[in-house]
Parts: sequence; C-alpha cells; structure tokens
Amino acid sequence: MEDETTSGMKQVLTAGAYILFIMLVLTVVGWINIPDGQRIVTHWNIKGQPDAYSSKAVGLLGLPVVTLVLTGIFVLLARIERLSFVKTIIWIAAMMPLVVLQGLTVWVTLGRKADVSAILWGTFGLLLIVIGNYFPKLRQNRISGIRTPWTLSSELSWNKTHRIGGKLTVLYGLLILLCAFFLDSVALLYVIIAAGLPWVLFLFIYSYVIWKGDPGRSPSSI
Repeated sequence: MEDETTSGMKQVLTAGAYILFIMLVLTVVGWINIPDGQRIVTHWNIKGQPDAYSSKAVGLLGLPVVTLVLTGIFVLLARIERLSFVKTIIWIAAMMPLVVLQGLTVWVTLGRKADVSAILWGTFGLLLIVIGNYFPKLRQNRISGIRTPWTLSSELSWNKTHRIGGKLTVLYGLLILLCAFFLDSVALLYVIIAAGLPWVLFLFIYSYVIWKGDPGRSPSSI
C-alpha cells in the first residue's frame, strides 16, 4: 500500500493540475478576447484601483507560472516533511486566491466592472476560514501551521494552540469576509490590523504558556 506521503504527493499533483487547468482556461479566454498590445492589469492599490500594468503575455501567463512553481516547491518540501491529507487541503486552499486573481485580471481587462477589493479580501477571509477549520487536525510539523519555538518543542503546546487557534482563525476569517462587502477598503484595512495583531500576539503567548506547563517539553530554540 502507498504510504501517506506518497498518497499526499499524488493529491497535490492532481489538485495542482486541476488548478492549472482552470487558470489556463481563463488565460485562453483572455488571450482570445484581449487585443494584442492592450495592457493587462497586474496590481491594484488599497482602494481596488489598477495601478500597475504589463504586457499581454506577462499579465496572462504570470500567475499560471507562479502556480506551477509553487506546486513544484510544495512537492519538494513533501520529501523533507511527511505530507498529510490536512496539509494538502491547506495547500489547495492557499492556491485558490491565485485562481480568483487570474479571473479578476481577465475580467477587468475585458472592461467588466468588479469590486476588486471586496472580492480579494473576501477570498482571503474564506481562505482563513478553511485553514482555521483544519488547524486542529494538523499534526506537528515544520512546514505548515502555527509554528512558534514552543509549538515545535511541545506536542501539547502544538495541539492546544492549534485547537484554539483554529477557532480564532475561523472567526477572524468570518470578520474579514463580512467586512469586505460592507466597509470601504481603507476602513477594512484598519479592521484587519486591529483584529490581526491581538490574534497573532495571543497565539504566540498562549503557545509559550502551554509549553511552559508541559513536563514533556523539549528545550525551545530561543
């Protein structure tokens, strides 16, 4: 039977192939409908307004190439650290914003209207919800998860931090998702910072407190 890592790598490659297929379909649609010489939007400012452009080739092929490279990197990392189903799900979720961005690039360049800021931040919120949901199921590793010196030095700290961290991450994602469609981009940024800093600080301190009380802990790296 296949071990978990081999099975996980196949899942990553399969998922990567599907993601690349979707992005290439979007690329072909854009290539056919966007006139040669027209500039492609490659960046939006905080207000969701285009502020950077590139050639048709770079604008349409850049993100698929980035996705291909990231897939290769993740497969290489899987040879270093055992790849589980949960890590695969988290990786797939992390790639989905690139698909959304590719779709927005084509959509906006074709002259269609879209609330880019709301869509991108909403996608980020959804990403946090998915990742947070899987955090409690993530086993101790050095590639993904809440990696502090103390979660890496104590299985108890890892498990408890990811259990509460998963809930907080889901709540944080829900907050971003809801605010993305009700607040302007500047106000949303303030909300993200105001809620994000305590979120990160709490998990950092919490992982240390649990590590400190774990009699089976290993010495931390700091």
